[in-house]
Formats: sequence, C-alpha cells, structure tokens
Amino acid sequence: MMILRPLLLSAPLFLAACNLPIFQADPAPTGLPAARIAEEPAGMVEQADGAVQSGQLGSTLATLGAATEAGLWLKTPLVTKRQPGEVYSAQTGKRLAVDLIPIEGPATGGSRLSLQAMQQLGLSLTSLAEVDVSA
Repeated sequence: MMILRPLLLSAPLFLAACNLPIFQADPAPTGLPAARIAEEPAGMVEQADGAVQSGQLGSTLATLGAATEAGLWLKTPLVTKRQPGEVYSAQTGKRLAVDLIPIEGPATGGSRLSLQAMQQLGLSLTSLAEVDVSA
C-alpha cells in the first residue's frame, strides 16, 4: 500500500502535464480555410487596383516545387497576391483547385507546382508541364 500512495498522489500532476503545449500534437496543415473560400466567389480575382477579374490568367510551364511544402498550390508570377484558383493540364485532361501564390518575375516566367498537385494532375514529377491557370 505504501508504494501505491505516492503514485496515487502524483497522478493529478501527470494528468495536468498533459495539457502542456509540448505534449499536444500540432494540428495537421490544411489548405485554405473553408471560410476564406466562401468569402471569395469562385473565379474572381481581386487586382492590385481593387478591380475584380474572373477567368483565364494564362498558361505557364510548371516544374516541381518544394516537395516538403504540403498542400495543393502553384507558385506563379501570374498573380500578385495569394488567392484560390484552378489549374488545368491539357496533357492529362485533369483540372484541380489550388492555392495560387505569387512569385516575382515576368508573367511569361515559369511556375512551381506542389508535389501533391502534380500527382493529382497525373503529371511526371521530372517534366516541364504546361498548365492553364484560372481564378
């Protein structure tokens, strides 16, 4: 009985320690929050001057982006601010909703597509893939 007493007395301390941030798992990274998607109408892009544009943004040659960055995204000079969008591969006939992330460079410059997006579009990870980008 003497051995159990210290264990029983320390049990509340152990349980309280479970609420410390070091013992809690980080939430899994997700794409765009649902509330953000609902706030921005599909196919609408807000330009730097405040005007709203919809439709095709252009075509770009995309290579594999950083494989360690999870999610469905396209880093491209075709946009000036982060926004939801869509890419289409004529090569595979597949279309995919992605997060469009701006990068510096001319609009004719290349883009980087996430590993997950390339896989879902059915594209070779070692190729230059032409994709049509719309918002």
